[in-house]
Amino acid sequence: MARTATRGLVVRGWAPQVTILSHRAVGGFLTHCGWNSLLEAIARGVPVATWPHFADQFLNEQLAVDVLGVGVPIGVTAPVSMLNEESLTVDRGDVARVVSVLMDGGGEEAKERRRKAKEYVK
Repeated sequence: MARTATRGLVVRGWAPQVTILSHRAVGGFLTHCGWNSLLEAIARGVPVATWPHFADQFLNEQLAVDVLGVGVPIGVTAPVSMLNEESLTVDRGDVARVVSVLMDGGGEEAKERRRKAKEYVK
């Protein structure tokens, strides 16, 4: 924590996620696609990078990416299996790619994603 004290903040325990998502400095949100987290991001107009793990999270990802147009998938296509470490196929290159695309990559596509995300804030 001391190493990053001048560049960021570590929150231990509960974090006020809606308050954080409401801050104007937040340009995107990496989510596991749990229903509450996804709704909180959408309700605040924040585009999302999607990283589902299991169950309904894959359907929630489809909603964000394909239906609402506010998400960028990290590329996970199968549930995480705690017994099979080969199912963990996301590496830092995947995270870097999706964050880059979410924040600015794609030019017009990124602008459209941001516009759509803001559209859901009422």
